[in-house]
Amino acid sequence: MANYKSNKLIALLFTALFITACSESGNDAAVSADPEAALKQLMHEAKEAQAHAHQLGFEWSNTQSILDEGQAAQKAGDHAKAHALYQEAKHQSVLAVEQANYANEHWQLLVPGK
Repeated sequence: MANYKSNKLIALLFTALFITACSESGNDAAVSADPEAALKQLMHEAKEAQAHAHQLGFEWSNTQSILDEGQAAQKAGDHAKAHALYQEAKHQSVLAVEQANYANEHWQLLVPGK
């Protein structure tokens, strides 16, 4: 019974990951109009998402280092790399928030004997 619940939890997390990975950011028009402004907006969104995950206690361990790499790439003028890194940091933070919400709703699955 516990194994079934574990498998169900894992399947749900992978489904959330897949759905999030397949979704579009919707920023294509902004990127073509002003790449620098779009990059700054994406950085802001990534930091906000990270702060939300941190507030919930579910921030992933490598998210900050990805943001730092993105800032370094942006300063070096490599906007494509910075964009990819900011997008990854935002994605990780969104998944961390989803993980926190799932854990909050299904904490009973972690209690032995249930």
